Amino acid sequence: MKTAAILSFLLLSLGAGAQKQVSTNSQTWLGLIQQVRFSNRWGLSADLHFRTADNFVQGKNIVLGRIGATYYPGDRTQVSAGYAHFHYYPGENHPQDARPEQRLWQQVLWTTHASRLRVQNRLRLEERWRKHVDSRGGITDDYDFNWRTRMQLQLLYPLGNKPFGPGSLALMAADEAMLNLGREIQYNIFDQNRLIAGVQLQVNKNDFLQIGYMHIFQQQASGNKYRQSHVARIYYTRNIDLRRQRTVAVTL
Repeated sequence: MKTAAILSFLLLSLGAGAQKQVSTNSQTWLGLIQQVRFSNRWGLSADLHFRTADNFVQGKNIVLGRIGATYYPGDRTQVSAGYAHFHYYPGENHPQDARPEQRLWQQVLWTTHASRLRVQNRLRLEERWRKHVDSRGGITDDYDFNWRTRMQLQLLYPLGNKPFGPGSLALMAADEAMLNLGREIQYNIFDQNRLIAGVQLQVNKNDFLQIGYMHIFQQQASGNKYRQSHVARIYYTRNIDLRRQRTVAVTL
């Protein structure tokens, strides 16, 4: 919690001075997430995402796929690692070409319960290889590399008398802070902050649906430009437990 407090202070401090050059857009993020648990210790996760460019339904911004192996030290803790591929469609800083990104990732996720409140923490480390953008906005054969750390806190508060049972609703709130690291990072150590609010519907024992609003505040590579995004966020998650043919809802 001390780390989260330090990050929050840093983000607030940076955000206070970021009022001069801020652009705004509105997007829709769609996600399909699958987790399969094969044994008491091992599982697999895979997800696909699509993100629009602006005005919620206009254009294409990113398509991504991610896969990873998961180790379970216990039922409330997951340690995962995997690979992700991102396809950035032509955009503001690379209008001529699409920009691919290869990414490795590792994370620790743990869940705790306080009365009816479910608290989830996630710490993720990413290694990112992105095609280099030249001064004219074209994509070269070279790659830029950097590390990124991500810390997320999510809260779920169930409504009704059957918390997290089929057909139940829960209020959701989350915040995720991201920092860039590496030799090529000069002006934007602070990458972005994502603030999320919405609801989670437990569709059945296997599936749940999250619908919400997300506000993103991001510093660009130049250091003196910022972007805020208003995002409609819709994620559908399915968790399959093959040990006893039952399903455990684990939020990603």
